[in-house]
Amino acid sequence: MLTKFNYQYLIFSSDFDTLIFCSFVSLFKDEYKLPKGSVIELSRESNHVLKISIEGEDVGSIQNKLLCQSILDLYIGDDPFDKNAKTNIQGSLASILKA
Repeated sequence: MLTKFNYQYLIFSSDFDTLIFCSFVSLFKDEYKLPKGSVIELSRESNHVLKISIEGEDVGSIQNKLLCQSILDLYIGDDPFDKNAKTNIQGSLASILKA
């Protein structure tokens, strides 16, 4: 549960970055039950808007270029947190480009 995450160990470059992070985390309210296998969709819309949906229900969006880049980097950056996800994304992208 994100609400129990200890934020004091995170270092932000500005108060604005802290505000953006807190805005992002606040979208994951306790009312959303996230059992194993839940689908959380993060999509980047135009003008660097990060849109968040849980099980197909829109929960909110945040406009911030750095946040959009950071989320993308988590999945396809040099050191992704889930190497299998990066491989799957690369495979899907390759098949789209071939079509």
